[in-house]
Amino acid sequence: MSESKVLVTGASGFIGRTLCKRLSESGHVVVGSGRRETVGPWQSFMSMDLTCTQSELKLDGIKTVFHLASKAHAVSEAPGDTSGYNEVIVEGTRRLVAAAERASVHSLVYMSSVKAMGEGESRRQQLHPLDESCSAKPETPYGLCKLEAETIVLQSKIPHVVVLRPVMVYGPGHKGNLVKMAEAIRVGRFPPIADNKNRRSMVHVDDLVGACALAAVSDKANREVYVIAGETALSTRQLYDALRREMKMRPVGWGVPGVTLLGVAKLGDLMETMTGKRMPLSSDIVWKLLGSAWYSNQKSKDDLGLVYRSESRFLD
Repeated sequence: MSESKVLVTGASGFIGRTLCKRLSESGHVVVGSGRRETVGPWQSFMSMDLTCTQSELKLDGIKTVFHLASKAHAVSEAPGDTSGYNEVIVEGTRRLVAAAERASVHSLVYMSSVKAMGEGESRRQQLHPLDESCSAKPETPYGLCKLEAETIVLQSKIPHVVVLRPVMVYGPGHKGNLVKMAEAIRVGRFPPIADNKNRRSMVHVDDLVGACALAAVSDKANREVYVIAGETALSTRQLYDALRREMKMRPVGWGVPGVTLLGVAKLGDLMETMTGKRMPLSSDIVWKLLGSAWYSNQKSKDDLGLVYRSESRFLD
């Protein structure tokens, strides 16, 4: 991508800052954007609330938009409740796309999620990784809204648009589920789980921002959708053991069987039904540990020429 003026929505987030830094180092004039102005690796900042319908978004002079702004996926979301997600993810994307069309923006790369495809085969053993050819059947309000936003982008009049669907992202500065899992292991609140051979894909933030940069300029990528997943797909137990090694903790030779966890989780399900409150252990939570979410990155390698790092560490 030759030097140009680019806009990154959601610039102050974990992925956004990493992308802005990469683009700035590559010589691009980077405009960060978000609801509140802040300092970061960009040349200028544009205060932008995608949910505000009272003002018109102006993107004059912008050649490429990287649309990362979103509402974070909540584990405790209620089925069928799209409130919050629809306003930010769907209508916010619609407003941004309309502004990009008015300003004759050339390229837009949209950061979606594999949740737009569904929850995978999380409660059955996966024999093969899921890829872009699989039917998109999202099961959560977040996933439904992400899929609708993808459609808005792909059907736009912007000359070059690409949708990226990353799996769980990790890397320096991340404070998500992987970091929380490591802390729970460190303080003894995360028991070792017997290996049930599930596989869950992850991707390093550097690989994801590399995919963004390549997608913006690849002719082959235009109006395509790509799963962005690292080469490593570990079982929950393998990840548990890897995190203990990184934290210099002794290995554990035993594990709690999954059937035992599911049995205990039934009590959590009952309490949720009786109280209407989210319990620390329920069947949904246990299946996030026992289930698979394994994805193929072959299309991104073939079309974008993306070379994924061979990762052995998950904490920086």
